[in-house]
Amino acid sequence: MENQRKRKRKRTFGSNKQDKNSSAVVSIKSFVNRGENKVSLYRERKRKEFIKNAKVVNRYKRLLKREGRLKDSTVFNKNDSSLSAKNSGEKKRKRKVKTDAFLKAKQKASELEQKKIDSEKAAEERETQKKLKKAKRKEWTKKLSKRTRKGQPILNNMLGNLLERIEKEG
Repeated sequence: MENQRKRKRKRTFGSNKQDKNSSAVVSIKSFVNRGENKVSLYRERKRKEFIKNAKVVNRYKRLLKREGRLKDSTVFNKNDSSLSAKNSGEKKRKRKVKTDAFLKAKQKASELEQKKIDSEKAAEERETQKKLKKAKRKEWTKKLSKRTRKGQPILNNMLGNLLERIEKEG
């Protein structure tokens, strides 16, 4: 008995029991039609909205017909007095000339193209400078590696190299 009292309850992370609202098994039909349900709900909502708007328009047409403003029940009359009075009161606005919709994109593309051309020119120039320096180094190493018959370096080449360096710095 004492062992049972002292024995700790085994810890469980999460519950072993399923919630009352969730079911452990999903039918194949509901799994397959899961995405279709949202689409059908959207379509149903749009259809109801359309019907509601149609009812409002029909009520408005009936009201106009009763007042005698609407001659044909299916088409609005362009010469309707309320509409013409409204239009005559307002000044006709000039439409703004639309600029090119892709103008900014075109400008950005041209700038990018210009940057690309400039970077290619710079890279080409760097490459030519590299080649020139490499050729000059090769020439100097060839001169400096020359030796006399006894294996001594040729001092004329060494002094020429030193003289060039001094002239370059000062």
